[in-house]
Order: sequence, then C-alpha cells, then structure tokens
Amino acid sequence: MEFLLNEIDFLLYRLLPECLTAILCGFIVGYGREIRHKPAGIRTIILICIGCTIYSSVGFYLAEKNPAIDPTRNIGQIATGIGFLGAGTIIKSEKKVTGVTTAAFI
Repeated sequence: MEFLLNEIDFLLYRLLPECLTAILCGFIVGYGREIRHKPAGIRTIILICIGCTIYSSVGFYLAEKNPAIDPTRNIGQIATGIGFLGAGTIIKSEKKVTGVTTAAFI
C-alpha cells in the first residue's frame, strides 16, 4: 500500500506541475508559430513538450528508487526521438525542399 501512495504522490506533486509547466511553455512557443502559419503549431509543440517531460521525469523518479538506473541515458534517447520527428517534417518535391526550418525548430 505504501508503494501505491508513493506513486500517487509522484503523480500529483511532481509530475502534474511539471506537465502543466510543459503545456504552458509549449503553448507559448507553439502560439508564436501558429500565428505565423508555420507547419508545427500549438498541438505539435505541446505534445513534444509533454512527451519529453513525462519521459524524463519518470526516468529521474526511477533513478531515485534504484541507483543503478542512469536517467541521463533517457535524455539521450529523447534527443534521438525528437531528431526523427524533425526529420519527418522535411519534404522534397521536384526541385524544392521544404520544412527544414521546422525540423531545426523541433
């Protein structure tokens, strides 16, 4: 039962505020792109921010419970995954390449 209470405390007192902060930051940055009619807008940036926050927070939480876990490896995997998302936004058609600045932004 104590393990379950620790998990609920983690969700309510640590993960929820971090996710709300990530949503706010993602909204601010995404809104700036949305009003300029860029391809990656509010929803895309918020989803990226939320995913990174949850993935890294859970990694650091597990590292607190088990010292053998290295949370910095999670951060390296986040960078790789975001790189693939960015690469997916680059489109080549005929003699024109679009989405390079969006990929760099992501």
